[in-house]
Amino acid sequence: MSDFDEDPELSDVEGGEEHLKEAEDEKTDGINLPHLQQLYLAQNAIKRLEGLEKLERLTTLHLRDNQLESLNGLSPSMKCLQYLNARGNAITDAALRYIGVLSQSLRVLVLSGNPVAENSEYRINVLTVVPQLERLDKNPVVPEERVEAWERIRELQEEEMYAQ
Repeated sequence: MSDFDEDPELSDVEGGEEHLKEAEDEKTDGINLPHLQQLYLAQNAIKRLEGLEKLERLTTLHLRDNQLESLNGLSPSMKCLQYLNARGNAITDAALRYIGVLSQSLRVLVLSGNPVAENSEYRINVLTVVPQLERLDKNPVVPEERVEAWERIRELQEEEMYAQ
């Protein structure tokens, strides 16, 4: 992926389908573009997220239709990320904790087509981790879901206090 290092002022990169097939170890490491705002990596057989902490100005990240089982590799330094599309991967419930490391800027999350989305409590589980979302998949977050998520957050906090 060293071809991404050539223009440090670049703000948008599309690495769709065949472009990243040669990427060593099927991971995202090697994108050293501190001004990058939009990154499209759909359909690249990516299995691991690495090196994303350098993308502090990223607002949009498309990872749909890869081979991700986890979102480990998302970084708290991605303070501008507003839109994350990881549709059509192999992401499970356990991966939700990695979404929680993102800043409060995340507004839209797309996880449809993943095992995590098959859980009957999917939307509430996600909102418990990222309660500021405005849209999950194609649907806006409704007030009832937000209330239920906040109730669950309070319950989890109480359980944590009693466990100490």
